[in-house]
Amino acid sequence: MAPAVLALPVALTLYAHPHWHAWTGIPTPDTSLLPNAPALVAFWVALCFGWLLRRQPQGLDMLSRHALLHVLAALGFTSACLAIVGSTMNSAELSGWRRAGYALSYGVAGWSWTFAIIGAAQSFLSRPSPR
Repeated sequence: MAPAVLALPVALTLYAHPHWHAWTGIPTPDTSLLPNAPALVAFWVALCFGWLLRRQPQGLDMLSRHALLHVLAALGFTSACLAIVGSTMNSAELSGWRRAGYALSYGVAGWSWTFAIIGAAQSFLSRPSPR
């Protein structure tokens, strides 16, 4: 459930952002001195998650135990994103339930990939190697 919980604030700000284009992901904060809401929320959620994970070392063990589950979730939600928006970049705007579904799928896919990669690294790269 953690990827969905972490994705919810990002999905809500992406859905509410008037100039969000699905293919571009989180809008970059390079258009003014004030950061846009989706970038600000996404970066703060990631920062807070990293801080909490660092304070709870057993969280890394949990991520490594469930890495395969997160890979499967990431592949599923990435596929859902591609099913909603298509496999080629287009300028068509998403609206209504398609926009909401894409924003939520995008957020959950991103966090699932993050959990999968951290879990795999914890599983396979946490021990010393003679190489």
